[in-house]
Amino acid sequence: MHTIDINDFKWFEYYPQQANPNPEITISANEVIFNVATLKTLGFPPSIILMFDPDNRRFAIQGFMKKGSKTINFPPERKSRIFGIYKKDKVQFIRDLMPEWDEKTRFKVQGVYHKKENLVVYDLKTASVCSPKKK
Repeated sequence: MHTIDINDFKWFEYYPQQANPNPEITISANEVIFNVATLKTLGFPPSIILMFDPDNRRFAIQGFMKKGSKTINFPPERKSRIFGIYKKDKVQFIRDLMPEWDEKTRFKVQGVYHKKENLVVYDLKTASVCSPKKK
């Protein structure tokens, strides 16, 4: 049996990858995913509403404590802390705000939180290209 000399090994520092602590979305051809920090920033509300500003190429998510006719309501037993839009027409509506985007490319957009309105605004003009999805 071969013995190993521990002195041959060098120490290195390990830096675990941290989740982004700021609101962020990832937009692909088929989905829009809000990171955990988005709902955390909004206080994990039971309801949200999506709003669009097509002239300025922005959209927003606002948290609500009460359910309403225009809100998206989360079930109380909800375990997941991420939220996504998966309906093709809704995703396409968002992507249509940016007609120059390549259909096969994924984009990340940082959100800006407005505390008074409990609102996160995503300016699509500030999007950055994501690295390809790992398979």
